[in-house]
Amino acid sequence: MLSYHYRLHCTTPAFLGNAEQSGQWRTPPIKALLRQWWRVAYVADQTRPVSVDAMRAAEGRLFGTASDDREGGSSKSLVRIRLEDWGAGKLTNWQELDLHKVAHPEFKRQGKVVPIGAQLYLGYGPLDSQGGGTVLKKANAAIQANQSTELRLACLDNLEAPRLRHALWLIQQYGTLGGRSRNGWGSLVLTPVEQTPAFDAQLDPRACMPWRDALQADWPRAIGSDEQGPLI
Repeated sequence: MLSYHYRLHCTTPAFLGNAEQSGQWRTPPIKALLRQWWRVAYVADQTRPVSVDAMRAAEGRLFGTASDDREGGSSKSLVRIRLEDWGAGKLTNWQELDLHKVAHPEFKRQGKVVPIGAQLYLGYGPLDSQGGGTVLKKANAAIQANQSTELRLACLDNLEAPRLRHALWLIQQYGTLGGRSRNGWGSLVLTPVEQTPAFDAQLDPRACMPWRDALQADWPRAIGSDEQGPLI
């Protein structure tokens, strides 16, 4: 079994809702993020076009599958994920965090466009407007910027180790976690702890593809690029 130990540090607030939609450290969003970037690492290892069926089969073998098939269609994950704690986030309000105002055409009062917090649009859903200011839509905590936890992973498949390490490096460089993460919320840093080796990789050109081609794909499989290089 190969094991990895990291300190997971948020650099922007993260909206990691539990069953009650309260902010809480949880492993399911982390596993989802790992699967997302594992797919990018998988595609980088293949010659295009990629067989989606083959990728799904490999992903199922590594991360497990759930099936109603009585002939044994379900399988356990070969990747184990553990957090130091499942504590609640420490960010309980947005006061003083969004002081810059912008005029957004979709936000009107009495038919007139009025200034709102600049972060409101990027955080729409978890964030709301109140009295011209930006507030958390629910009083329950979000994960605060600069909040950290310990993350441990173990893999039972040694053959998958290089691809898993590639996915972890991509997460360290570009990963965002939780709700509205495509807008920059939940940006994170993974710092190796104890005997876990330091990240020393570089962006594999095969993990990129022309952005016009990338937009034709029905699921995220690469980092878009143009004539100048990766758009990230």
